[in-house]
Amino acid sequence: MAAQMMIGLADGVDVPSILALAQVPGFAGPEGDVIALTDCGLNPEPTSEELASIAIAACDNVRSIMGWEPRAAFVTYSTDGSGESPAIERVRKAVEIAHARRADLCMDGEFQLDAAIVPAVAKKKVKRESAVAGRANVLVLPDLNCANTMIKTIQLFAGGKGYGHTLSGFRRPVADSSRGASVEEMVGDIAMLVLAAAE
Repeated sequence: MAAQMMIGLADGVDVPSILALAQVPGFAGPEGDVIALTDCGLNPEPTSEELASIAIAACDNVRSIMGWEPRAAFVTYSTDGSGESPAIERVRKAVEIAHARRADLCMDGEFQLDAAIVPAVAKKKVKRESAVAGRANVLVLPDLNCANTMIKTIQLFAGGKGYGHTLSGFRRPVADSSRGASVEEMVGDIAMLVLAAAE
């Protein structure tokens, strides 16, 4: 709230969100052992419009901080219609809105996690051309339950590290370290801010 009052949101952003970078031992993704997750801390149940905005802000943030060409996967328990529910429909609509707003960004879904990051699984489950399936470097999680649980699962069960309570969608770089953050995590938060500011 303080950042929103003092700095303000960037043009075209519906809601602020949090981008996290997860470093996962043994993971071999397109960016090595690092993958980006959003929204890991702010929006409990984003609408389709808000989820589209979150994805766009994450893509812009990843490009400025990491220098990656973002490939964002909207993650659910369904891949291209294998499941049906209001929650899945909300994500499908978010994908459509994101494409309409920013056709220049590489965003796709809805994908199950394995279809988003494992090329062999993507070939089996995604029966169409996709520049994201199996190659995602940004995971757009459908709600805060999923996102918060995923980042903590990576840390507690996989021995991974989570960096960046970097707030996406603001006019200037902003971070908000968690109360449970270690010194190492806080240093990572600061490093991400410096990189974003340099960009």
